[in-house]
Amino acid sequence: MGKRFQDHQRTYARAPRRGTCPSRKIRHTTHGDALDAALSSSLSYGMPFRAYECSDCKGWHVTSKARPKTAQKPAETTNAENEA
Repeated sequence: MGKRFQDHQRTYARAPRRGTCPSRKIRHTTHGDALDAALSSSLSYGMPFRAYECSDCKGWHVTSKARPKTAQKPAETTNAENEA
């Protein structure tokens, strides 16, 4: 490989791709587009994919990772339940 080709490869590898966010993931502009991509990926790979909103680019991405679990609040009781 020539030096010119190697320089081109290094430059291309660092260049941000069009339509991506700073994380270099594919950015979907709408939730619907991301859901379509998630469904297509699920059918292609035979595993569940989901769409999520990115806090960096405000766009939508697709992942195969499960949704992070959130801490659940303990069930609140009402006065009527406490008196019974």
